[in-house]
Amino acid sequence: MTEIFKRAAELLTKKDKIIIAIDGQCCAGKSAMARFMAENLDCNVFHLDDFYLTEEERQNKSRGFVNADVSRFRAEVLENLRGTAPFDYEKYDCESGTVSKFVVTEQKPLNIVEGAYCLCDELAGYYDIKIFLKIDEAEQLSRLKKRETDITPYIEKWIPLENDYIAAQRPQDKADFVGRISADGEFIKTL
Repeated sequence: MTEIFKRAAELLTKKDKIIIAIDGQCCAGKSAMARFMAENLDCNVFHLDDFYLTEEERQNKSRGFVNADVSRFRAEVLENLRGTAPFDYEKYDCESGTVSKFVVTEQKPLNIVEGAYCLCDELAGYYDIKIFLKIDEAEQLSRLKKRETDITPYIEKWIPLENDYIAAQRPQDKADFVGRISADGEFIKTL
């Protein structure tokens, strides 16, 4: 993490605001890495999970394999980060399956976007630092079992969708840092 923090500090001497993206495989540690950064840096954290498509939107084949409303995320968050005024955005609620909650955000110099799909072709150009987290299949399954009571939807639906995205758009190739999160929470750079 030291190298990432150093790069962010260097960029903030040249720019008023930066955005760091953390993409990666399911259970690779994206949220944990964002949480660690937020605990150690004054920053906003945006979760692409808050922009998941509703079930009705998922049925729309024209959206392709990406399970997040990246157009809405771009309009409501990334474009607003170009300004200076506070802004709000709507949040997807997993329990109701609807977009209904509002989140008000103050502008900060450092902003983190975490979640699968955040380095998709439509969004990749917005970020100053791009991170991609990997995980091997056995460790992914182990972490998934610890996190979820029912892993079936992940195995049958969510992970295959993410794998299709990774194969098609190769977010790891767009990343400045590629690595994994160790069992003790350390970022281990692999590229």
